[in-house]
This record gives sequence, C-alpha cells and structure tokens, in this order.
Amino acid sequence: MDRPSEPNETRPPAPVWALRESLDAELVALHERVEAALVNERRPIQRLRALSTPTRVTLATAVCVGLIGGVAVLSLRADFRAYPKERLAFATIGFTLLLALLVARVLRPLHRVDAPKSRDLALAAMAFLMPLAWAFGQPRMLAATASRVSGGNDCLPVGLLLGGLAILAFSVLDRATEADMRTKVLGAAAGGVVGNLALAFHCPRLETFHLVLVHAPLSAVLLLFALLGVTRRSTPD
Repeated sequence: MDRPSEPNETRPPAPVWALRESLDAELVALHERVEAALVNERRPIQRLRALSTPTRVTLATAVCVGLIGGVAVLSLRADFRAYPKERLAFATIGFTLLLALLVARVLRPLHRVDAPKSRDLALAAMAFLMPLAWAFGQPRMLAATASRVSGGNDCLPVGLLLGGLAILAFSVLDRATEADMRTKVLGAAAGGVVGNLALAFHCPRLETFHLVLVHAPLSAVLLLFALLGVTRRSTPD
C-alpha cells in the first residue's frame, strides 16, 4: 500500500521563502560593504581623517605655514631688509590668526551642532576684505620706493598654487564625504589667506592697483574654481 503523501510543511510558503532570499541577499551586501569600509579605513587618507579634530587642524595649519615658509625661504622679496618689519609682523599675526580660525571651521567635527551661518560668513568676509585693507594701507612713500624694485610678476600663479595646495590639504583631512557650500567658501577664504600671506613675503610691489587686482581677489578666484569644478562634475556627459 502506497504511503500517503505528507503535507507540505517543511518548505515555507512562497512569500516567506522569497523574503528569506531577499534578507540573505541584503546580509551579503551588508557584509561586502562592511569589508569595503574596513579596507578603506586602512588607507593613509582615512587614517588621517580618523585623527582627532585638534590634530587635524594642527596638521592643516602646519601645512599652510610650511607653504608660506617655503616661499619666504626660496623666494624672499627683494626689499625685505628695507621693508618695515613691524608692518610685516602685523600682517603675519593678523593673517595667521584668521587662518587658524578658518581652518578650525573647515575641519569642524560633523557630530556637533553647527555654528550659525552668519558667523562663518563674517569670518569668510574678513578673509576677503583683509587683503583690500592691506592694499589701501600701504604708505605712499613705501609704494614709491617699491616701484623701483624688480619682482612681483608671478604673484597670481604663485598665490593660486599655494591656495590650491592648502585647499587640497583641507580636503584630505576633512571627514565629510562631500563639501557643502559653507565649507567651500571657508576653504577658499583660507586658501586666499595663505596666498596673500605668502605674497607678503614674496612680492615687493606695493602699488595699490597691483595689490587690489592681483593679491586681493585670490579667495574669490579660488572659490570660482571650486564652484566650476563642482558644476563640471555634476554635469552629465
């Protein structure tokens, strides 16, 4: 006598079986993402980003100071001995303090409540306007003397190169996967400060039109390049 067929109780119903397969696929995908994240964390850039915020800010500031110091050592302005040291010291202190504040805001922790936009915009405005104040604050006697000194023809490329390298250092140390508009503005402002302070040690020209048209717009040009780069990446091929 044939054995009666057993009821189909060992295999779950079709919807449950499909759900189980879907969960298995999601677990496999999650496992792959975790493994990829662990491998990514072993990369040098991720190790830098995993450092504490004070350490990252210190490293970024050290890179900026190194760029400025390199210009001062390799291409010091021709009138350095004759230029008033107190004015140069005032510019160095002012730009350095502003740079430190900007770097701290660019590399701010992601888990904390962000500061009001007005505070960051005011800080960026200082970086955009301080070079103008420096340009219009040069004594006429110094400007007349500096006009006879050679040099200052490469200020724009030197300033943009140094500012761009500073922004690159910020992006390496920034934990955010993509910089927002506020970070772009602050980064460009900080890059412009680096370029202007380096040019204070490099360029002997003190004519107002040169400082206004070449030195002062560095932050604006760097911000324009950043925005153009973002627009180009977001445009489909």
